[in-house]
Amino acid sequence: MTPMSRYSYCRILVTNITVEETRRLLGSLFDGAFERNTLTVGEMEIEVRRNPDAQSGGVEADDFVRWPVQIETEPVTPHGETAAVETVSRILESLWGAQAQAVAACDFEDELPWKGGIQRLRDSDDG
Repeated sequence: MTPMSRYSYCRILVTNITVEETRRLLGSLFDGAFERNTLTVGEMEIEVRRNPDAQSGGVEADDFVRWPVQIETEPVTPHGETAAVETVSRILESLWGAQAQAVAACDFEDELPWKGGIQRLRDSDDG
């Protein structure tokens, strides 16, 4: 088994959009179809499901670990790891463009726009 790299996994937490809307958005973004919870994009698998840590009812905006939608990206080949930053960046920008809030939790956040979204949250808190 190959050792995991910093690009081998990313979790994106999302609010202000449903699981179904997220699947539709990403399906059209990558021109693909979800099978069960998973969309395969080139060398990456993107899984969209309800966040098991989500709380029913309202959630504080900055408590993103409890946001209702969870997206997980995982490369299925070593080549997929090289696409991880670009793929996750496209997902985040697409979600933000749809007025959803999204924050990525992964080892390469510093390579993503707005540091994976956490910088966007902090900037909006300052407003």
